[in-house]
Amino acid sequence: MKRIVLLLIIAAALCGSLVACAANSQNTMINGGGGRNYLFLAAGFDDAAENTDVLFTLGIDTKEKTVKIAQIPRDTYFNFGGSQNKINQYYGYLCSSGEEKYSALEKTAESIAAAFGTDFDGFIGITTDGFCDIIDCLGGVEIYSGEDAQISVDGGPELTLKPGYNHIDGREAEAFVRFRSGYLTADLGRMDAQKIFLTSLFRRVMEGLNVKTLFSISGVLDEAAITNIKFVDVATIIFENILKSGDYSISLVTVPGEPLQKAGGLSYYVLNRKNGAEIAKRYMFADKAFDKNMLFCNFSAPSFKNAYEDENATYREYDLNNIKEIVIPKKQ
Repeated sequence: MKRIVLLLIIAAALCGSLVACAANSQNTMINGGGGRNYLFLAAGFDDAAENTDVLFTLGIDTKEKTVKIAQIPRDTYFNFGGSQNKINQYYGYLCSSGEEKYSALEKTAESIAAAFGTDFDGFIGITTDGFCDIIDCLGGVEIYSGEDAQISVDGGPELTLKPGYNHIDGREAEAFVRFRSGYLTADLGRMDAQKIFLTSLFRRVMEGLNVKTLFSISGVLDEAAITNIKFVDVATIIFENILKSGDYSISLVTVPGEPLQKAGGLSYYVLNRKNGAEIAKRYMFADKAFDKNMLFCNFSAPSFKNAYEDENATYREYDLNNIKEIVIPKKQ
């Protein structure tokens, strides 16, 4: 079974612990001061294939004092010329075409940025083992559950949750963010679980991050990350814009769209143009046209076109105040 690398710790790495000055990173200088906004792309690799099965953007809004996370579903239609044109396949497509991994991730970031009409200050990809190790560096996290829950991932870790807050370590966190088989909405249900995890992670970072932990995480990322981000730059961003003020909040959303099936049974997620453009502007600080080259829709498929152009589509955002309202439908 594919072990999906749910690299949600990248959020911690970026809003409190994104620290990699590793041999496999090619660093780009970022001006950490000046009060401007910052935007990063986080990618998580499938252990069995070169797919980025987790993609999300993480913005630091220094005016609103909010960390903004926009999740991009792995089945998002993205017409890059591949056999299936799913956004999670683009990185692997570049690797199979002869690109070195760093270059492939760099080009993936550039293409995604262009499609959303924005620019990234940096990108990072990491492995499952790195995810677990960084959670352990932080001393684990507290996950809230509204009910008893038994989570099991085939061939991987298991987790038992009780109503209320549950302290979980790295491997248990892996189970929580990878689990989807028991959810009626599968990947979308898992993405809601990831929102719960990310808010818990944010609390842990804001309450418990210190210089010692920061450098411990740096050591883990030295082995586990592909990134163009430099430790000194991100440390400046963290301490000047987040830890110094101590009053940052977090906002999370899945880029709005609709799950659909194409002829042949392939599952896709089709972004909604109107709402996608709004999220790009608010969460990704976009200042250029959304989907200028029309890569997010297969216009020959009527259902795709309808979802893409639906003016009445809605979406919901989450923060620390309403995160407990998430209810993930379970299979009967």
